Amino acid sequence: MFDAECDMAAIVFGAHEDPDRLLLEFLADLRRSGFQAAGLVQLDRNQCADAGDIRALSLVREDIVSLPHDRSPNSCACLFDTARLGDMARAIDEAIGAGVDLVVINRFGKLEAEGKGLTGLIEHASDADIPVLIPVPEHRFYAWIQYSRGMSVRLACCRNAVNKWWRSVARASRLERDGKLLFLTR
Repeated sequence: MFDAECDMAAIVFGAHEDPDRLLLEFLADLRRSGFQAAGLVQLDRNQCADAGDIRALSLVREDIVSLPHDRSPNSCACLFDTARLGDMARAIDEAIGAGVDLVVINRFGKLEAEGKGLTGLIEHASDADIPVLIPVPEHRFYAWIQYSRGMSVRLACCRNAVNKWWRSVARASRLERDGKLLFLTR
């Protein structure tokens, strides 16, 4: 599934870091430079603070979507509406098939650690040689390494690290062949 040619990066973040804001700023610059991304970016900082919906930005539709979930009273695990998540995954999968420049997955969470959730999108993007960027909470990093079989880059939760990674994968991807290469200065 994953090999040394795979361009996946995990933004590993701690409790006081905000990978969502980082991604939103990075993606805004990417879009202004003419690149297309598909995926989801979570907008609610405290992902499991209360039962209810989690809001996310759909990069395919460029709108705010709701990820209905409930929280088990005995754990902090989010229980997502998998049917709704499946609808969103299909739209992202179509964008991958159309050849976007980058795929962003909102989190490597409990479902993904179990091989569910949005893992199929990661695999499809990898098969299509499209770079994947995913925030991974520190406490799930070991599960991420197991899932990716170590074939990803670990990034600090900072803009400089993401920019440096993007420049390296852009050089090796179809973006360079198209004559577009993004050098972000932040």
